[in-house]
Amino acid sequence: ISSRPELASFFQFGNGISGNPLTQLDGGVAIRQDEVGDVIYFSRVLQGPIFLTPGAQVEAETVFSIINPSDEQIQIEARYFRTTGVNDFNPSVRVIPPRGAIRETFPELFGNTPPLMDGYVQVQLLQGSQVTGFQLIRLPDSVFGLNAFQPGQVNTIYSAQLANGGSPGAFSFTNLNLVNTSNQLLEVTITAVDENGVIINVPQIVALNPNASLQRDASEFFGLGLPSSAAVRTGSIIVEADQPGLVGDVIFGDPVNFDTAAAMQLQSQTFSEAFFSQVANNNLIFTGLAIFNPSSSETAQVTIQVFDMEGNLAGETLLELGPENRISQVLAQLVAEAANQVGGYIRLQSNVPIVAQELFGNNGLTFLSAVPPQADTP
Repeated sequence: ISSRPELASFFQFGNGISGNPLTQLDGGVAIRQDEVGDVIYFSRVLQGPIFLTPGAQVEAETVFSIINPSDEQIQIEARYFRTTGVNDFNPSVRVIPPRGAIRETFPELFGNTPPLMDGYVQVQLLQGSQVTGFQLIRLPDSVFGLNAFQPGQVNTIYSAQLANGGSPGAFSFTNLNLVNTSNQLLEVTITAVDENGVIINVPQIVALNPNASLQRDASEFFGLGLPSSAAVRTGSIIVEADQPGLVGDVIFGDPVNFDTAAAMQLQSQTFSEAFFSQVANNNLIFTGLAIFNPSSSETAQVTIQVFDMEGNLAGETLLELGPENRISQVLAQLVAEAANQVGGYIRLQSNVPIVAQELFGNNGLTFLSAVPPQADTP
């Protein structure tokens, strides 16, 4: 946990220990002091044999790390909510020592359960002042990592990632998940736009009851066709509510075997400057960036700077992103000098607040990892 917003840090986790090939990878960023509180949300539950995309069944396990960052003992109560907002199963109460943590699967927290592919977990303090957390979702060939959310504080959240369909060997899916953390009914408008800011199909309008959630595959939501056979469509997602309270995430990647898949929080914070604290490019691995300009009227002038491990500027690029435009490329295409760089960091600057995400993968596409930016307010 960092108390200084200018300290950028992230971690990655996966397999590949003791000489085995790396086939599972995902990442997260350091949790800032202003991101801890007395209630947190784990936005997604995948447990047991589930259908993550239409017609593709996979075995999943969700593990929750609940962390006490304070110097005093805390007591927490965990509750699982179905999509309807109904609290299901008996609540789970745990005591966590100062600076301690617990790490439990969904069945360990709530007992034996049927297969679950939706809903979320709320963790609330019964004693103490601070709690935070991280959730890990395991599939046979992938892992997903998501930091815990605090209650939603804004009306609009974004994903710089939307991909559906493709060609044999390169199909993609995007699964959208939303949680209403407020005690109010929210009217939510969900809009998909392509790379050039053109609306894809008709924006979807849904009503989310207090404590309710929604999980839907983008192919179904926006009429894009089955992700394992449709023509490719890419772009971004804009989620707008009539009141604050929404949080959410996306899972994206290969829709059949899920061997190249990753998870990313929907971003509630646009930024004028942000950092990604790792670069990894060589003949085996790549770093990519997706950048989205959510403004409906202003063109963004975006500067991408890549620094080496000593803090020296390796290269930079200036690009223009029109209103609601997006660009998604490997870093070597955006900044040629970074083509063979391993180590260092990336700085993004923009005259118009933007959202962005970083991706790591290998050239054989056996793993994919998504990392959000670390940024101050616009």
